[in-house]
Amino acid sequence: MTKAYAFLCTAILMFGMASFPVQAGKPVCTDADNDTYSPDGKSCGPVDCNDLDQTINPGATEFCSDFVDNDCDGYIDSADSDCSVSCTPTSGEETQEISCSDGVDNDCDGATDSADSDCATGGACTDNTDKASCVADPSCKWQGNPKNGTCMDSTSCTVTENPEVSCTDGVDNDCDGATDGADSDCAPSCTVTEDPEVSCTDGVDNDCDGATDSADTDCGTTSNRDVVIMASNDLGMHCACPGTEKMLLLPPFNTLRAQVIERGGQSPVVLSDPTDIRVEYDVIENYDEMNPYKPNDPSKTDISADPYYSTWMNMMPKYGFGSATNASGAIQGLTGSMLAGEMAAEPEGWWEVIGVPAYPDILNSSTQEKIMEDPLGGGNRNPYLTAEFKVYEQSSGALLASTTATVPVSFGGCCNCHLQLTADNGLDPNPDNSFALMGQLHERDSGINFGLLDPDGDGVAGPVRCSVCHWDPAMGESSPPGGYVDPAGTPLPVSQYSFSDVLHRWHVENSEVLSYNPDLATDCYECHPSNQVMCYRGHHTNKTIGTDNHDVWCTDCHGDLNQRIAEGQLANPWSETTLPTCQKCHSATGENEILQHTFGGSFLKSMSHKNDKILCSTCHGSPHALNPSTLAKDNEQNLALQGLPNPIGKCSTCHTNKKDSYSKPAH
Repeated sequence: MTKAYAFLCTAILMFGMASFPVQAGKPVCTDADNDTYSPDGKSCGPVDCNDLDQTINPGATEFCSDFVDNDCDGYIDSADSDCSVSCTPTSGEETQEISCSDGVDNDCDGATDSADSDCATGGACTDNTDKASCVADPSCKWQGNPKNGTCMDSTSCTVTENPEVSCTDGVDNDCDGATDGADSDCAPSCTVTEDPEVSCTDGVDNDCDGATDSADTDCGTTSNRDVVIMASNDLGMHCACPGTEKMLLLPPFNTLRAQVIERGGQSPVVLSDPTDIRVEYDVIENYDEMNPYKPNDPSKTDISADPYYSTWMNMMPKYGFGSATNASGAIQGLTGSMLAGEMAAEPEGWWEVIGVPAYPDILNSSTQEKIMEDPLGGGNRNPYLTAEFKVYEQSSGALLASTTATVPVSFGGCCNCHLQLTADNGLDPNPDNSFALMGQLHERDSGINFGLLDPDGDGVAGPVRCSVCHWDPAMGESSPPGGYVDPAGTPLPVSQYSFSDVLHRWHVENSEVLSYNPDLATDCYECHPSNQVMCYRGHHTNKTIGTDNHDVWCTDCHGDLNQRIAEGQLANPWSETTLPTCQKCHSATGENEILQHTFGGSFLKSMSHKNDKILCSTCHGSPHALNPSTLAKDNEQNLALQGLPNPIGKCSTCHTNKKDSYSKPAH
């Protein structure tokens, strides 16, 4: 997998929440967890009472001590008639469970060992020393910091206060599952003034995490080192698909970069030695309770509760990408990167994490942040997520610096046309019918109906990944991997053309497509995210160019699609040889393309300033969202560092003996 995933969001979103094959006019039965049971009921059959868990459905077996209605009959554990047989109190003596580690329901109440409230001492839960193994046990709960908290028996809570008034003791006094500052009873009295906590001797819980001064892990140790960190996303906008049951163009895949600089006089030091420091990141809105790097936050909803994301997790192995969770149960992406974790040090002096499986948020963002419309009719989502970055000294564990950066991820605009096309062909405009129609149109032009392919062999068409036949450098490919066979078992041929080439060229040269939009060659937002989301939002949006003084648009840098095809740009996409350079318009840019092992064009491959030590993005921000951006969130880092949203131009940001006035960034 490459160092980035495509800003190229011209996707054929042929997939939604239905996984049952349907025909026009037939009911569409929701089945997010692909267990063949639907929560819709009626003509869709028995009701699936949890459509996000394949092990819970009307056909499942009831387990009698897990506090879950496994078979969806409305009864849990011992209350279920399935659990009413073959239990005799041990020796007739244990009417109250006292043997709490023998794996037996000694008092026949349907709860075993630490899952029984009679075993209120914590039982085996205290044996779990890490958050992942603790929360994997339904009878246990994790309290405190994700790295050095305590695994507690979830049934051993005794109410000592209601409401919670002791808000800094690390105890869930009212047994509502929230501790200290995370409890809403404590929230009114706490206002976040620092995050992370840096004032460690004032007796105040400045970051409202329920821990004060030295009790806060942020204050565990101190250091007199003067360090700054600057971080960015690699493209300014990544795309993902709202459903992946049938076809995949764009998996959740986001790449983050950072540089850490120890401030000094004439020669600040770029820090990239992992034995000296570590750099952690956390995509805040995408919550994963199994991730050991994420703070425990009962107020947030786990991302697995998002039906689209849950579907992606279930489909990921079917596309050949392996499990969506790692050995500890934390969510991982195609490269193994998690939603929070540690960045890798690069030898040239920067830090990177590739393939973070970030996804537009519908669960943990405010209404004001949810500006992106769902093309399939679901609720609005937040496409501008927040990554928090923290730098720790390895020897002492001291927090040296922190910052935040935008993690952009959006749905593409493809459904807008393709569902309409489906309706215009006399079909019910749903994702399954759209997928089938596109397969037929593909067969008309190429002889291959991908709507009939069954790569995973489950007897249902799909899922199909386009880059198996059309190579895509954004998937780390220089040639198509191939491997698909037709329904008769005959291997299918692969294409010599890149996916970028066939996708753009077919759309802009097809008369039927152009009948929907004759200006498609220059109307980038027809396909690339609009939906109230702006891919292109950097400072160039306020600039003009040309003899007619027109506003700078995508085509001024990239050329329109007809030009790109004529010049052969798409035959070698995502390359510094075909992507625009800054020096096309600017002089003395410092572009040198020395990072040939990285993904993308000249801007991402270049380092400049002080013998090529600084990434272009460190000072200027993300491509397509260059500072100052029209999105306020993109500017927060530079405002915090230098008091201005502009590219880093105050030398005092890194140099302790330099001026505090602003000037053009030095290349």
